[in-house]
Amino acid sequence: MVDLHHSDDDAWVDLGPEISPAPQKPVVGNKRKAQRTCPQMSKNQPKPKTQKRKLPSASAELELPSDDDGLVLDLPGRAPVVKDTEHQVCDCEDSSLKAAASRVASVVDNKYIDLLDILKGQVPCAVEMRCHLWEIFSVPRCTPRVRELGGRARRSYDIKHYWDLSAESFQRTTMQDVLLLKPLCLFMSPPCTMVCSMQHSNWRRIKHKDKFMCLKEALDFIDFCAWLALLQLTMGLFFALEHPEKSLAWDRASVQNLTKKDGVKKVTFDQCMFDLRAPSGKFLRKRTCLLTNSNAIVMAFDKKFCGGHHEHQRVEGSECGQKRSLLAQVYPGPMVDAIAHAVLLEGSRVPGF
Repeated sequence: MVDLHHSDDDAWVDLGPEISPAPQKPVVGNKRKAQRTCPQMSKNQPKPKTQKRKLPSASAELELPSDDDGLVLDLPGRAPVVKDTEHQVCDCEDSSLKAAASRVASVVDNKYIDLLDILKGQVPCAVEMRCHLWEIFSVPRCTPRVRELGGRARRSYDIKHYWDLSAESFQRTTMQDVLLLKPLCLFMSPPCTMVCSMQHSNWRRIKHKDKFMCLKEALDFIDFCAWLALLQLTMGLFFALEHPEKSLAWDRASVQNLTKKDGVKKVTFDQCMFDLRAPSGKFLRKRTCLLTNSNAIVMAFDKKFCGGHHEHQRVEGSECGQKRSLLAQVYPGPMVDAIAHAVLLEGSRVPGF
């Protein structure tokens, strides 16, 4: 007969007498070494073996998780993911800046051509909404002077104002604003650091990956400015593209295509003729080009070359703890005045301004 009335003690098994842990010897000497020693591990006890993690070979591809896994994103203006960017960067082995720039294809046709539908049947915006000047790739340099002279200038599109024109969404929005609000003149000065003459000697010193990506971005900015200039031409308005004389921008197919358009002219001048100076007071020549369809801008800057009647300071180098090339990015006052007066002169000839 099975006895169902049992207690928990019935299943108790005698495991023998209780063994107390061995007393620990007092550690004398270095306290830090004593703290690092594990008290539960004796000297004779073998150390546990740790299994080393095998690293993937160089030929194996690592698939890293993405924050977008499981999401289906179809946003307008979203740049496509380029998976072979590293491969493209590694292929850029050109020893010269000009050779590397020639490998980056120029996009002549506007990729936002669908926005031109805005022009069809568009109601003209109010006169007070239209500005005489917008600045692209620049903080306000000429804008304050235009306003002082009675003109309207409210916008500048630049990364320092958190407007990242390397993103397609920002480019598309900028182009849409131009089509809707129709500013009289766009003054564009894309970054010239990676395409100017001083960069030729620095090309081999820049990190391999960084220099290719920065160069491609700079050249893409130039193409984008060419698209904006073509929009202004289509609407019968004005533009000006400013870059150094020896910039690689003038070799781009998009810019050369723009140069062939009717009414577009390229003017060259020395900024020392507009009082560009170094902190020491010496003049900085900085020969510059403007590509524009404004006759007023052409007349204000054409053939303003230095006659050699004053001493020049090289743009290369530093002064007062700052690079002269960075200081020369600020337009001198007389140059700002010339741009502002030229824009307002064009506005006096256009109905609505």
